[in-house]
Amino acid sequence: MKRVRITYEGAYHHAMNRGINGEDIFTGNKNKAQFLDYLEEYSKKLKMRILFYCIMDNHYHIVLENSNGKMSDFFRYLNGQYGMYYRSINGDTGYVFQNRFKSTLIQDDSYLRVSIGYGLYI
Repeated sequence: MKRVRITYEGAYHHAMNRGINGEDIFTGNKNKAQFLDYLEEYSKKLKMRILFYCIMDNHYHIVLENSNGKMSDFFRYLNGQYGMYYRSINGDTGYVFQNRFKSTLIQDDSYLRVSIGYGLYI
């Protein structure tokens, strides 16, 4: 059963996802660059404001503003497109990400500071 996400238009979130079984899915600069291309493309299409990001070999963190209330659509497209890309270059099938994305509503400045402590500003 899917957990209901607490969000609203204009809310700030710390979102993350990781490779299935902790698998490295962002190895090499080419894979990370492709993910960033998708991040830029879908944030523009769905008008999501990306504030910070951090891409590790097996997971990512993104701090964003749910500026139009379509955060779930944004991550569905982002993760889905990257998943298809990743499987096409590896000649494999199946899931790429562990689960659907996780997100935490940022309700105060202290959590925002913790969330961006290791990210990259956009």
